[in-house]
Amino acid sequence: MHMSRGIQSIIAAALLLALAVYVFWPSPQEPSRPAAGESVPEPGEAMDAEAGGAEIGAADEPQELARRALQLGETRQSELRELRASQETFPHNVRMDDYKAALWSEIQAAPPAFATPGDPALDAETAYRLYMYYGMCSMMPRSRNQIDRQLEEIAERAQTARRGRLEGLEHRADQMVDSYELCRAIPPDVDCRMEAVLWMTEAVRLGHEIAQAQFYDKAMGFLLRPDPFSNAPPLVMRHPGLIGEFKATANLALSQALEKGHPEAWLAMSRAVFDGVVFPEDAVLALAYARVAEAEAMENRIILRGLEEQTDAIIQRLDPAQVAEAEELARRLPQTGFPAGRP
Repeated sequence: MHMSRGIQSIIAAALLLALAVYVFWPSPQEPSRPAAGESVPEPGEAMDAEAGGAEIGAADEPQELARRALQLGETRQSELRELRASQETFPHNVRMDDYKAALWSEIQAAPPAFATPGDPALDAETAYRLYMYYGMCSMMPRSRNQIDRQLEEIAERAQTARRGRLEGLEHRADQMVDSYELCRAIPPDVDCRMEAVLWMTEAVRLGHEIAQAQFYDKAMGFLLRPDPFSNAPPLVMRHPGLIGEFKATANLALSQALEKGHPEAWLAMSRAVFDGVVFPEDAVLALAYARVAEAEAMENRIILRGLEEQTDAIIQRLDPAQVAEAEELARRLPQTGFPAGRP
């Protein structure tokens, strides 16, 4: 991957302070969706009915702004509770999760051949397979000493573990042995974190939709995560030039994912604007993007992982008038969307 040399190391420090490390695999699935035919009110409907469709203007009193913002927040929370109470299960990114699970099984059965970025014979699917291969192997022991140490730790815990926990430890040991067999083909001097970012970047360039939707969160995780086995520092500390490369690819990936209508892309935009790494930091705009992500997810009957946490973190930094401004801005963003900025 080409390194930009004009990026100052202080940007890397700011990046580390601004962001939390995102894990490679998504968190456990959350339920659920409404039954077929069940209607879900559009976010803001209840407030609009009571307010008679009046627009929020500069002349509104602060108390009125606060009241309306609170009403809208309560309406959205009620809608989300109804969505989670549904009998059916439809986890976030179900198509993506199923695709990745099947793809990982294929990789375990037949690891992808090593390739060179920019090769004209490469396609988006191959690039994404290589990203998954290196990404998973970045979290697995790849030397005999590493696997032996991990198995010794598991054996020590197993001596005092209860039955349920013991089964989990046995499963983890089996996984480590299988992963060791899969990943040991990678030369020991190769940093799998770097390779994962490189191949996800290539997948974005070649038009892979899942890579485009998830690049900001996933690539950020690899850039900020120390190596769990060698204790090597985060990539941005060793290679500050990666920041410029990451910004350019994240900008491209987010624009493409938003054009294709992925709800998770709206949430990723909220994070990107809130973090202030790829785009200017703007908490009001970040909340507006989060509200659009929420509306898109509800329309598609899915629950976006991390949406509530992201929304809560933003609201803590805003006053009622700013929250009301974000709610109004969210109504116009689907038409203006990208690049990030106030319509």
